[in-house]
Amino acid sequence: MSPQLPLIYAELLVNIRQLSVIVAFQTSCPKDASVSLTADGKQFSLRQNGKISVLHLPGQVASIDIQQPLPGVKEFSWRLPLAGPQRVLHAGDAPTIEGPWSARTLTENSVFSCRNCGTVIVGKGAIKEWRDLPSENWAEMMDFWHCHKPADHKHDQVDTTIKSGSTGGLDLERSRGYGASTKFVAQDQVGFVDITSFLLTPKHLSGIKSPRYSEPSTDGHKPRLTELHCAGCNHAIGYNDEQAEGYKIWKWAMAESVGHFEQAETPCSMGRFFSSIISTLLAAVISSQGCSRIVVMPNISTVPSGVQELADHAAPSTTSPYPTTTCSMPSSSPHAIEPFSLSLWILSPSIRYSSNQTASPELSQNLQAEKTPKEGGAAMKVFWKAISLDEAGSMIEKPGVEEVALPMDAVIELQLNLRGSALLLPESGRKFQDWEVGLLDKYEGS
Repeated sequence: MSPQLPLIYAELLVNIRQLSVIVAFQTSCPKDASVSLTADGKQFSLRQNGKISVLHLPGQVASIDIQQPLPGVKEFSWRLPLAGPQRVLHAGDAPTIEGPWSARTLTENSVFSCRNCGTVIVGKGAIKEWRDLPSENWAEMMDFWHCHKPADHKHDQVDTTIKSGSTGGLDLERSRGYGASTKFVAQDQVGFVDITSFLLTPKHLSGIKSPRYSEPSTDGHKPRLTELHCAGCNHAIGYNDEQAEGYKIWKWAMAESVGHFEQAETPCSMGRFFSSIISTLLAAVISSQGCSRIVVMPNISTVPSGVQELADHAAPSTTSPYPTTTCSMPSSSPHAIEPFSLSLWILSPSIRYSSNQTASPELSQNLQAEKTPKEGGAAMKVFWKAISLDEAGSMIEKPGVEEVALPMDAVIELQLNLRGSALLLPESGRKFQDWEVGLLDKYEGS
């Protein structure tokens, strides 16, 4: 078995107009090791033991002579200046928050199948129109920011009902789609889309078992939910949202089909797809609440036996940064395990990086390389740790900490993705004090 090539990781530091490059050897740097930049400043090359590793940098750097690594040292780092003039950022340059499968990308011909077994859930033509839902707290924000609520011309009557304690004023808000009590309900042949799910009417769906309640929570943290399971493989794919009068189907449990053929997705791309959904959700929370500390709480308290062992003991693969597990795990097992939460500290909501553990070509002597993104990948850098539900409950009471609710299997999948993504980083960058460090890939559009 040939020895593993050194890890090369590069990260764009926009604020200081530099690009950080780290090379980490398995043992120590050999005597014949040397590094160089291409003339255009877009690639970093490492030569050692007769082999060449090339990394496409996430930004273009000035073509300069760089310091060579010293034999016997295990890890080296460089700060390289970016090429070209400094770009002045404008307000319009701020990125929009959009995740996979927004309404504008979907059509009447969109078909969605169970990601695990391929059973069709949303058939062709079942949904005639797709609409994006606003953020979950849109009504509360309107209630908070608007100084004048929509009013009827019968001002005296409205004032009287409010003062007397009647609900007439609230009924007026509901009828005009205004106020915290307003809600969206599923509509016939209309698919409502939010960051993590689709809201659909049951009669336009297929391949779903009759709803089944999850086990009631005994710790007082979360109420039970009506889970939805794929009829083909029994994987959890969503839940019955009684308040919205429809079914919520989780995006990460679906695969979009093209014609009669499902798009093939490897476990690695599947992990990135899940990460892109969660990173979009976290970005929306950061944007609306202005916080960087988030607690991910489970809203379904049962998961299959053995999943916790997988989450606790799954060591990252040496060939892929993401464990080969499915995103939607069946929660129908009678053997429930103790739920847990994740405490997240968003160190950087948007970085651009590249790593030879996934995207970098490792050039052989005939210089045939696989294709890699020329501008690196976009990601969110996260400090994280697993915590108990009691600790999570205490944390969300503190100012500056927001709660995000996900199914327990999604919490586990998030933990696995964060843990697996550590392989992209050098060993020195995988921990900070008692925090683990991970990356969540971001959605960049089609």
